[in-house]
Amino acid sequence: MLATSWLLVPARHALSELASKASSDATVAITEDFNITVKRMSDVTPGIMRRQAELLADRYDLANRPAPAT
Repeated sequence: MLATSWLLVPARHALSELASKASSDATVAITEDFNITVKRMSDVTPGIMRRQAELLADRYDLANRPAPAT
């Protein structure tokens, strides 16, 4: 037992260090009314969809051009 206890010291230090840092699991502070949030997000949706469509078109050639040998 004594021979392996030195392994636990760095692990405990690492865990306490992680616990003291901010986490994505932190409680969310809602500062905006739900209806305002929905409207704001609905207003930006077309622009986001347009941008994603452009990224998709840039990444993949979706044109219908079969190879002549097939």
